[in-house]
Amino acid sequence: LICEGEEFSLELGTDIVGIEWFDGSQDANRIFTQPGSYPFTISNGLCTSDSTLVIDVLDIATFSLGADIAVCEGEDVLLNIEDEFDSVTWSDLTSESTLPVFTSGSYYVDVTLGSCQASDTVDVEFIDTPVYTGVESIELCEGEDYLFELNNPTYSIEWFDGNTSPVRSFDQTGIFQFELSFQGCEGDFQFEL
Repeated sequence: LICEGEEFSLELGTDIVGIEWFDGSQDANRIFTQPGSYPFTISNGLCTSDSTLVIDVLDIATFSLGADIAVCEGEDVLLNIEDEFDSVTWSDLTSESTLPVFTSGSYYVDVTLGSCQASDTVDVEFIDTPVYTGVESIELCEGEDYLFELNNPTYSIEWFDGNTSPVRSFDQTGIFQFELSFQGCEGDFQFEL
């Protein structure tokens, strides 16, 4: 059993006087880098014996935590190791198969299986939910209009009636609802005239 990218070196003892491999070669010392079954015949000068060398490769080099993660503030993030490993060590030195994440940052994990090792890092970003800092109740004089201007140009807005203008004039009383969004995170707000 070897790790991906490693090699296995076979060296015969001094009591072996002859070997013949499946491909006809007679190398007493041979290096293997690929998985497979390798038949051979050995001799000590008196007796011969047929045998097969079986090499398996542990491929944990392809281990991955997946793509970087961006979620809205308040959502749950749980990093998960789905495969079985002999040991798991996260960036906070815990050794469970899962790691709950509560703050933005880079998180790495080292895993081992037999003598094979792999590691990966994933960036987690918690995106702030939009905040409305305007007034919630406005009193207007008869005949006066209210001009709403979105206070953050990085936000998108959608009004109760589907309008998406960040600047809007209102000339009647009522409760006006709107949704603010930023990088896929949304918040519902309203104000009253």
